[in-house]
Amino acid sequence: MKPFTEASPVTRESASPKPSRENQAPRNEPSIAPLLLTRSQIAVALNMSESNARKTLEAHGIMPINLGRGRGNGLRWLTSAVIKVADILHAEAQAKSGKRCRRAPAHSVVGKSAAQLFAEFNGKSRRNAEVCNGN
Repeated sequence: MKPFTEASPVTRESASPKPSRENQAPRNEPSIAPLLLTRSQIAVALNMSESNARKTLEAHGIMPINLGRGRGNGLRWLTSAVIKVADILHAEAQAKSGKRCRRAPAHSVVGKSAAQLFAEFNGKSRRNAEVCNGN
């Protein structure tokens, strides 16, 4: 690196303006999402088949926009509406997974006789305990 002097000559390289940070997009921001999604894109967004994705969107009241016939046209869905439905589906799945069945209490077999274990697992009747003890 050259040391700075007060009378340094101006060259083409030093005269060209460098892009400032203000003009550049921040690096951590996501790319711009499309406004409308196609059938295949909604299937990917909702992680299901195209037909199931269409039925799910219709069930939530999201209707497609018809851009007409021809290549590049057809049915489209608003990206924001598809994302809202995906969030709803995720919240419903999380609520279902939170309700877990209670397991039966674990029975410890350490320190118990065979008669006690037999009575515990087959009912608390005295007859079952006597059969196990040989009485």
